[in-house]
Amino acid sequence: MTVLFLSNPAQASNAEKRFNPFLLPDGVYVRSQIKEVETVEVSAPDIKLQAVLSINGTRVATLNNKNYVEGDRIFGKTVLEISKSYVILQDDSGQTVLDLNRPPFKVKVVDSD
Repeated sequence: MTVLFLSNPAQASNAEKRFNPFLLPDGVYVRSQIKEVETVEVSAPDIKLQAVLSINGTRVATLNNKNYVEGDRIFGKTVLEISKSYVILQDDSGQTVLDLNRPPFKVKVVDSD
């Protein structure tokens, strides 16, 4: 037999919660006690193509700092095709082409003579 001595009623309710296996844990509620919550639609962030790699014959696209191969999904869109300079994504609304924006750079050729 366990005897529990408590000095104030607040401790009694906390002790009861801790030892009653039939009480729901904090943050879990009965569905009928949940109030209606307003639904807010959140749009997916812009998807940026950062790099295209070829690893053992498999093309890998870096989108928003993560690597994807054909068939992977990102923000509800499927990676349909990975090319050397672009990636095609597809969702229910159609296809989106992401171009690899390479910054221009200059090459200087120096004569070795």
